[in-house]
Amino acid sequence: PEQKYHISNSRHNPVYISDLLNDHLDDPAIGSQVCLAFDFWSTSLNAYLQTFLTRLKTHILARSKGHAFDGDDITFSPEELDRVHIKDNKLYFHQTLRINYTTYDVRRSQDSVNPRSRSDVMVLAPDEDVPNGSTRPPRHPYWYARVVHIFHLAYIIIPDLMFTGSSQLDDPVIQTMDILLVRWFGLDTSVSCGWQVK
Repeated sequence: PEQKYHISNSRHNPVYISDLLNDHLDDPAIGSQVCLAFDFWSTSLNAYLQTFLTRLKTHILARSKGHAFDGDDITFSPEELDRVHIKDNKLYFHQTLRINYTTYDVRRSQDSVNPRSRSDVMVLAPDEDVPNGSTRPPRHPYWYARVVHIFHLAYIIIPDLMFTGSSQLDDPVIQTMDILLVRWFGLDTSVSCGWQVK
């Protein structure tokens, strides 16, 4: 109950990253647009794999450095991303995510997310600095998404020897990270909505 969420740590359902991409070439949530410009059997899977791995490693590195998710405008150099190694190039998939929360009457409760049946979620949007005197309308307070996959992975971040000053590489620590692969919904501001329109 003290945890914010629970995802199984089982390794019974491993998938190689290249197999995942090969099986989901037409899925826009994973990035099929990368493949449209290439002959599939020649270079598209490699380009597709590199784009997915870049996004995945950026996410891992940003979270491990303590950056809160705010749309991931963070970029890292190729050298920094090369220091992130996904153990065995495997992702371990799960059916459900259980989220613990406090109800309005201050009781503990739990909700579940399942990509096959209960996949739509909403989260608080990150705070936004609005200049004083701005006439811009306030940003929508929530982000909406569909959970496509739930998985965890094991990774290692190789220390940068230039900054540690060490000539020997200590055994890096294997860490795990839980990840949701989501398809973000856009907010259609061209449609009138709200109680008055209803």
